[in-house]
Amino acid sequence: MSLEMMHSECLQLITIDDLTTGICSRCGKVIQNHELISVERQVDQTEKYTKTFQEISDSIVKLARGKKTTDYKETWKDGGLKGIFIKILIKYGRLRNLAWNKECAEVTAVENESIRDTLMDLAAYSIYGIICYDERNVDGINSERETLLEMQRAIKERLGKINGI
Repeated sequence: MSLEMMHSECLQLITIDDLTTGICSRCGKVIQNHELISVERQVDQTEKYTKTFQEISDSIVKLARGKKTTDYKETWKDGGLKGIFIKILIKYGRLRNLAWNKECAEVTAVENESIRDTLMDLAAYSIYGIICYDERNVDGINSERETLLEMQRAIKERLGKINGI
């Protein structure tokens, strides 16, 4: 048996994101406490984990294509599949440290990146890797030579500013 909440306005089940935002994703209305109906129903394991998988996937999309895209734009594709691989290796190291270090595993996201945050980033990078693969973007959007020349120009410009040139 599973206890779930239903929105009395649209008679749809409420998700974790709905409760977080306070807005029903089905009808778009603000959720008032008195509009929630408790529903007890039999849920099989497949349905339960499919729903959980979908909710987590939705959270990954909101994270990766929301704030992180606002902050980083589309820089994930700059390094192509090889760049994504490096990002995954870095996150792998972070996950390894968190999973085997009890003190680190209990660190909150406010202080540092949590295990859940790291796993969400790994999932997002995996999806970006699939996009790079499907678009045949293995080496990045610029050739390695163009990228290095661009970096060289940026370094010379920065050094010029530092030296007052």
